[in-house]
Amino acid sequence: MEIIATNPLELDHTLKTVKRLRRTNEPGSVIGPDHPVTAIMGEDIILPCHLSPKMSAENMEVRWFRSEFTSFVHLYQHGKDEYGQQMPEYHGRTELLKAGIVDGNVALGIVNIRLSDEGQYRCFVQDGVFHEEAVLELKVAASGSAPRISVEGHQDGGIQVVCQSAGWYPEPEVLWRNLKGQPLSSSTETKSEEQDGLFEIKNSIIITENSNKNLSCAIRNTHLNQEKESITFYISDSFFPKSISLDGRLECDFGDLLVFVGLTLFLFKLKGKHLNTITFSMMMNPIDTAFVWLNSHPHLCVCFQSGGDPWVMQQM
Repeated sequence: MEIIATNPLELDHTLKTVKRLRRTNEPGSVIGPDHPVTAIMGEDIILPCHLSPKMSAENMEVRWFRSEFTSFVHLYQHGKDEYGQQMPEYHGRTELLKAGIVDGNVALGIVNIRLSDEGQYRCFVQDGVFHEEAVLELKVAASGSAPRISVEGHQDGGIQVVCQSAGWYPEPEVLWRNLKGQPLSSSTETKSEEQDGLFEIKNSIIITENSNKNLSCAIRNTHLNQEKESITFYISDSFFPKSISLDGRLECDFGDLLVFVGLTLFLFKLKGKHLNTITFSMMMNPIDTAFVWLNSHPHLCVCFQSGGDPWVMQQM
């Protein structure tokens, strides 16, 4: 074939074209995903990577590594996998997927994903003097336990309700909602990292007599854009602190109530009976029940139910 060029620029372009035609077996580029890949802890993941244009990579070197070229995640060389300098934490956990290698697919499979696997990976392909690489980001996520709602006590004239869950990664978001699904504002939040790198979340909200008493708590994983929600929780008016006074309102001080409780205990002792001590539970349905809370000791109250005996109730 005779090459005719009229000027140096055209000649240079023609020579480059001829060289490219002679190197039809060399890849043009190495392509990875243009967005982070998200894996769930404990499950398997495939990190995509391929040659463009499509061509066989059977006789090429394919090296997956992170920060150090020589200490690799996985190495395919001379038509087989090499494990001599593989990072110890990936032993027995990686596989170059060879089903599509003739089409230039050099994806890497990793089993039993760990939190330490999160970060940057490089897919490096070499054929003789030619070499290219693609960089991708792996994110790891873990969904924790279903949120559990409990009552911790009385605070600021209301009831402190706590939402708690563990086993999340990364740090999750906590969402309180009313019966209509509308957001509610929380008061305090505590996040702690567990020994295995997972996060435990504890979030509280103050519910008053005048506020919405139907609520639920949801924990959201930001990596997965998924959430777990508790059952809808209802707080009866009967559980808000009240006490007895001379004008008919439920207000009394600790000393007066001690006298009252002592007298009650004495009367029941004379009858051969005793007061029952129970643990505070939101599963109770306090219909026709009156609660007398101790102002100086908000964890105790005397409860009266129509047709039944009074008892001392202790909030745990």
